[in-house]
Amino acid sequence: MQIDAIRHSTIKYAGKRKAKSFPAIKFTQKAVIAEARHGMTLPELLISVAILALISAIAIPKYLNTINATRQKDTANQISNIQATIMAYREEFLKSPASWQDLSSITPISTYDAANNRSTATGDLSTPINPDKYYTITITRPKLNIIQITGIRKDTPSQWMIQACLATETGLSDMELSSGSLTTASVSCE
Repeated sequence: MQIDAIRHSTIKYAGKRKAKSFPAIKFTQKAVIAEARHGMTLPELLISVAILALISAIAIPKYLNTINATRQKDTANQISNIQATIMAYREEFLKSPASWQDLSSITPISTYDAANNRSTATGDLSTPINPDKYYTITITRPKLNIIQITGIRKDTPSQWMIQACLATETGLSDMELSSGSLTTASVSCE
């Protein structure tokens, strides 16, 4: 059985059509079957899958670490904004804020409620807030003029932690980001 290939083809040259003749290419049945067998053998397929698995084993953890670091930096930015808002409140009213509503009089601070709806943070400053779906921010006062701010990752509390402090008398602040565990001694505002 023979298959005739394309005998004539039309080629455009600068708007003019010119017919060009090609000699007939004849394929035998044996040549067609040999051509159809071009594919991957089982060892080639296994090597390709192994290379893909190796690349994935290297790339996926790096990708996940990049996502976690980005979320951590976003929360750290929100903590920096809270520190600046606390200092702005102190300068405006000559006293430290006692509640999230006090801070909202300077700059609204949003949080997610239990139903995952965005709202303005309420309650006293010791009430934890959720600025995003991944972190919880907690404020404590170890001393009268020192404010300790902690950002804890919801799904992995001991990793990707943020520790910050603010001295309201002097305006001195400090922040540490970690992919391991942090202690409150990691930051100092005294």
